[in-house]
Amino acid sequence: TGGKAGLFELDSAGGIRKIFTSPEANLTALFVAADGAIWFGTEPGGLVLRVDTAGKVSTVYDSPMREIRRFVQGADGSVYALG
Repeated sequence: TGGKAGLFELDSAGGIRKIFTSPEANLTALFVAADGAIWFGTEPGGLVLRVDTAGKVSTVYDSPMREIRRFVQGADGSVYALG
């Protein structure tokens, strides 16, 4: 979103709920894992964040990279981030 980035949930009835506001300029690489958790990266800080199914946001990794670009999930459930 630029400035202070945000993550929002949009429901089928047109409702909007803010899940997370970040001091980072951009949220990148949105990914929904098999367990329903939402993963996303940031730019320019290179953070990897996770929203669990209860809505709790946690920082999983503070990478030395400037931007997280992509996530993939392995067959064993592991989530990989590309910076």
